[in-house]
Amino acid sequence: MVLSKIKSRVASSKLLFQQNFDRASDESAFSAHYKAIIAALLFLGCAIIVAVPVRSDYWVAHSLLKHGLTTNGTIESADVTTRPGKGSRHITTLDYRFVGPDGQVYRGSSTYQGDKPQRAAKGDSIEILHDPQRPSISGWRTALEGLKASLLSCSFPGAVETAS
Repeated sequence: MVLSKIKSRVASSKLLFQQNFDRASDESAFSAHYKAIIAALLFLGCAIIVAVPVRSDYWVAHSLLKHGLTTNGTIESADVTTRPGKGSRHITTLDYRFVGPDGQVYRGSSTYQGDKPQRAAKGDSIEILHDPQRPSISGWRTALEGLKASLLSCSFPGAVETAS
């Protein structure tokens, strides 16, 4: 309902097509340009709000997969939930601990979303990747690979199949 209202207002806008913009500009140049600038800034702001959180997760996963040190971690707790509906997704959340290169124990949490639930139980060993300089930045390899693959498949359909 809201989208249809937005669509109808955009379609009837004087600024959508060049001829209409030129006519509006002839009537009031400042008003036409001002509205176009405001619309562009609003669109840019919405795009940044949507894209930045997703991309930051992607870049953390990418960096850990490319430069992270591998170590074994131990699952402290595991939770698997199923999101109902068409194409239900299984969400596996693991809390884990591992010993860093400095001998300290670090804790972390990772979430994997997929078509099949991940088998994980308290006490199981999992592969952890962590930042060599800051071991507190870490992730479960399976979750990192899943996040990177899901974002690539959304952004570039077919990229995951060709990369495999």
